[in-house]
Amino acid sequence: MSRVLVEIAVTGLPDGLAAARAGADRLEVSSALSVGGVSPSLGLVKSLIRETGLPVVVLLRARPGGFETDRDDLRVMLADAEAYAAAGAEGLAFGFTRDGGIDHKACAAVRKVMGQAKAVFHRAFDRLVEPFSALDELVDLGFHRVLTSGGPPTALQGIDTLRRLVEKAAGRVDIVAAGGVRAGNAQALLATGLKQLHASCKAPFESAGSLVGQEDPERVDLGQVEGLVRVVWEIS
Repeated sequence: MSRVLVEIAVTGLPDGLAAARAGADRLEVSSALSVGGVSPSLGLVKSLIRETGLPVVVLLRARPGGFETDRDDLRVMLADAEAYAAAGAEGLAFGFTRDGGIDHKACAAVRKVMGQAKAVFHRAFDRLVEPFSALDELVDLGFHRVLTSGGPPTALQGIDTLRRLVEKAAGRVDIVAAGGVRAGNAQALLATGLKQLHASCKAPFESAGSLVGQEDPERVDLGQVEGLVRVVWEIS
């Protein structure tokens, strides 16, 4: 049995360093997770690659909101995609939809400029009307991974769909479980045949400065990542 990979969502260098110390296999970096995540700064991406030594996947999303994109936003994301790939990103996480299906044209445009970086279709997948047929489309578009909860807010709630997606993928594309993944449910999720887990493992921390807005600051919690990694290693 091949070893299961643990990917941790990070929004800053302290997150990445904590995840690396705790034994994570890969990082996914974004900004503003409170609004679903947007593209991070190039400086943060470079710092994570240089200082953690882990493969780094970069979220490609120009703004909060839905997953349909217009020409102007796509132009920005194409420029970002080139820059992230040139900086050494292992992969780019993006996903464009149109009328409940995949926006093939927008996805293909990003694929064209991202060099050797791997294409990851993010949780826009959970908004698709026909996810099983969409999986075949993503394989044809050259995607390497699909990040999904199986549809519901959490992966545990979508566990039956995740099992069916793993079977449907048949090794052609990796299914990565996301949404409420933690040490306490990892064993149940991995029983579906999943080989990759995506988790945030966040906990509140005290900010040194004044807060702007309503969100309490959170960072990756070393103990939570260690617990998840420990369970994964025991199983795989």
